[in-house]
Amino acid sequence: MSLEGMKGKNCLVQLLNESDKPVRETIAKDDKATFYYIKPGTYYMRLIVDDNDNGKWDGGDYATQREPEAVYYYPKSIECKAKRDVQGTWNPRLLPLYQQKPGAITKQKADTQRKARSRNLERARSLGIDLPSEDILQGKVKIKKVKDKRSEPKK
Repeated sequence: MSLEGMKGKNCLVQLLNESDKPVRETIAKDDKATFYYIKPGTYYMRLIVDDNDNGKWDGGDYATQREPEAVYYYPKSIECKAKRDVQGTWNPRLLPLYQQKPGAITKQKADTQRKARSRNLERARSLGIDLPSEDILQGKVKIKKVKDKRSEPKK
């Protein structure tokens, strides 16, 4: 993989499996990352800008006002086949960070649709208690109010 826009930076490139775990990692030399002897399968790529050149990602430190090292994800999956070379060019700063990580390896997926639930009704049903229907509680059905003759003043 050829890297664009990373000239002069120490870059650690990781090849990830489908569960976001590193399978292989290498240091990019001359803006190129090369992986040898990869089993056929689907992989993803992560790039860590290693500012202190220690070979691993370092988080930030508030006390020394040091920011965490930058992490970029290749936005597409990489399909490796037997006896085939896979080549490509990647500019890690081309896409915004929130659009980079592929959905297949994102751990916390966005909810497609939240379902409104009435927990009191569910609990009452499980205990066998009869309550008014959900339509009445949600205001879909109007109830006719009956006047209470006891509370009216006498004439």
